[in-house]
Amino acid sequence: MEHMVNIRTFFRTDLAVVREEVLAVTDRVKATDKDISSLSQHQAGTTEQSQPLQTSPTAMQVQLDTLDNARWHNNLKVRGIVEFFTDGELPHFFRHLFSALLPQLRRKNYLRDSTHRLPKSEKAPLEAPRDVLLRVLIFQDKLAIQEALKSKTPLKLEGMQLTFLQDLCRATLEWRRSIQEVTTVFREMKISYRWGPFHTRNIPAYGLRDFNLIPYRAGSYTALGLHSCNT
Repeated sequence: MEHMVNIRTFFRTDLAVVREEVLAVTDRVKATDKDISSLSQHQAGTTEQSQPLQTSPTAMQVQLDTLDNARWHNNLKVRGIVEFFTDGELPHFFRHLFSALLPQLRRKNYLRDSTHRLPKSEKAPLEAPRDVLLRVLIFQDKLAIQEALKSKTPLKLEGMQLTFLQDLCRATLEWRRSIQEVTTVFREMKISYRWGPFHTRNIPAYGLRDFNLIPYRAGSYTALGLHSCNT
């Protein structure tokens, strides 16, 4: 009988110890859950705080593209000028040519003294002359020159066949390629448009600039939501 009492006492003691250990584990689990919850809240706060940092590189790239475009958008690239003309003679050649096309430019200093030949492209034929890069001081003068050359390109002059190209940065070229379908529709529908500074589009016939809404047919509009470096 005494032996049975001792066994019961032993089990009661062990059960009390087990109960204490279970309670201790429960407390630790609760503490862990609390820490996890606190960590999750902290992580959510950190994610929210880091969102502006995540968008900063994109915004910075837009600004860099804009600056890059600003550096390029007054340039013209000319293909086909024979190597006979030296870099020193090129500004005089272009002033004579453009003044003949646009008499209003005759008395203006509209070219920078940085006209020079570019390194030859790897894809260019060996016998082809190097392209010439020139920079027009005022963008409106560049537009006037382009407009005057539009119906004359390629221009045949003194045995040369000159092609006038825009000198564009990579970001602008990629952007223009991305909306090629849109400009194709414009041409097919005979909608007049031109490229302005950076990625700006001007459509004189409709008085629109930087078009997010384009007249598609009379009385209806199609939203395009186009991105531009200068936005």
